Amino acid sequence: MEDCMYTNRELKELWSNHKKRKAFVEGYWSWGAWIIQPKLNLTYYKYDLPDGRKIIVVEHIREAYPGEQATGEHKGVGIVMCRNLYLKQNIGFDPASPDSMTFILEHLKYLKKEIKDDDNE
Repeated sequence: MEDCMYTNRELKELWSNHKKRKAFVEGYWSWGAWIIQPKLNLTYYKYDLPDGRKIIVVEHIREAYPGEQATGEHKGVGIVMCRNLYLKQNIGFDPASPDSMTFILEHLKYLKKEIKDDDNE
């Protein structure tokens, strides 16, 4: 594992129930930007999990579809901020195959049970 922002004990608390696991993933911006590609309006965020997998979130901006309302800071501008979620091992990255929030949350639920209480701190 590269760098983990939280101890095992903290992860167990952060992932202690569905609502907290979802907040962890939806708060991906707190992990810090991993890769920024301004020419393509892409920002990648990554969290290295204790089992060697990574959660990757890709934000991208696109034009709003006809009749679609932009929200937040893009309201009234005609663009929409989108995100794709991925749960990956170190065997490559296929941006055309995002994973569902449910899939990622179930993995975190499983992983929480597997994390050892000893942080070796």
